[in-house]
Amino acid sequence: MATLPAGHEPGMIDALLKLSRSLLAHARMRLQLLGLELEEEKQRVFVALLSTLFAYLFLSVTLMLFALAVVIHFWDTPSRLSCVIWMALSAGLITLISMGVAVLKISRPSTLFHASLAELVEDHAELDREPPGAADAAPTAYANGSRA
Repeated sequence: MATLPAGHEPGMIDALLKLSRSLLAHARMRLQLLGLELEEEKQRVFVALLSTLFAYLFLSVTLMLFALAVVIHFWDTPSRLSCVIWMALSAGLITLISMGVAVLKISRPSTLFHASLAELVEDHAELDREPPGAADAAPTAYANGSRA
């Protein structure tokens, strides 16, 4: 059996070992939660990006076909040049509006690690709270000269 340093009892070492195991288990659980949140955020961003790309692809095809139909309709009239100009301006306006919406969506604050941070704040508050009766027990234990 290993010799213990002076002033240390086996109960203290056991308690420290138990505390360190508990802290490691708690840290592992928090890291797993962070990893899970990161994976969810990656999936959310990937789906949003893929959906946006498909939407822009089909919007572009739709606008080109619509512009082609309007130009064909006005082909034999003297106003075909103004028709093409109006179609180009309309497409530019739609592009600016969609880019503005995209910028607004991107500038919104991320909720990444929101749940983990809330749990850590709750853990910190739990550690800061004194157990009931702890303030009264400490002075009385040392008042009569004994250690608990």
